[in-house]
Amino acid sequence: MPTHLVNVIKQIYDGDKYVLIDGAKTTRTGNSTVPLRGVKQGCPLSPLPFSLFINDVDDDEFGTGFMGAVTGTEGLRVTHMLYADDLTLTANDPVQLQKMLRRLELYAARKGLTVNVRKSYIVNFYAYRNSAVPVFRLQNQELKERDPLTYLELLIDKRMNLHHAATHALRPFNAALRRVREFGIKRISDRPHAMLWLFKTYALSAGMYASQIWSTQFLKHDNGFSNPLQVAHMAFLKRNLGNKSTSANWCVLRECAQEPLQFYWFSCQFF
Repeated sequence: MPTHLVNVIKQIYDGDKYVLIDGAKTTRTGNSTVPLRGVKQGCPLSPLPFSLFINDVDDDEFGTGFMGAVTGTEGLRVTHMLYADDLTLTANDPVQLQKMLRRLELYAARKGLTVNVRKSYIVNFYAYRNSAVPVFRLQNQELKERDPLTYLELLIDKRMNLHHAATHALRPFNAALRRVREFGIKRISDRPHAMLWLFKTYALSAGMYASQIWSTQFLKHDNGFSNPLQVAHMAFLKRNLGNKSTSANWCVLRECAQEPLQFYWFSCQFF
């Protein structure tokens, strides 16, 4: 990277000091944390330099010479997936996968990158119950098998059970709903419409993690209210309005000027 760009990035954080806040707990008065490496949590600089640095990985490393894993589309195979600074390698042949790991190792060494082996795992999909998983190595270290595995907030198991993934997605959604209720009770208990705006601002996004994958089973018109997140959503709305739990769901949504969650999940499939 050019020196002047490196200096610009350093100047962004030069002299920064942070106070750590964990709920009601904060660092002592006068004490602060000075960043020594890395960037702020959620900073756009975090994935951007990495993406620029490995922009040749598709064509030069895994674009040709590897079969990859089969998909639902005939003739289409996937060798790898990139998201921010995460890389996933996929293959149906264990020999091919080990070759890809070796290629990754050489690529990282050439680029001066470090692969965190401790956070690298093997997931063996749709294997027989008693089948042995081959040993895969990266940087002379054996990779551990993980089942289930949480990847980008998506719970993945050997059988790709999307019901388990949806239940896992309920946790951050419920936590966001609880925060909205706590804030509303203290400050705006007499303004139910404000609670609805808080839901759209803070809670709705918490129910969107990895919804492009696990929500597909709930996109049918007659299956919308059966998922656990929509059940929690309707309970929040009915409680906010003071309605009975037996109130018709569509009437409550209409009264609150809100859409069912699958409307947002469906949008995520294309935008």
